[in-house]
Amino acid sequence: MSCASCAAKIEKGVSAMSGVEEAAVNFAAERIDIVYDPDEARLTDFVKTIIE
Repeated sequence: MSCASCAAKIEKGVSAMSGVEEAAVNFAAERIDIVYDPDEARLTDFVKTIIE
């Protein structure tokens, strides 16, 4: 993440994913916390969404 706008875009993209209940990006800590159903979403799906 290089800026707050990027962090917001990542949070929005991950939040919209199937199986995600909650996603919160902390730009200062360069961290994202995700609450999700592992039967509906996989870690590789998150990586793809974040990289895009």
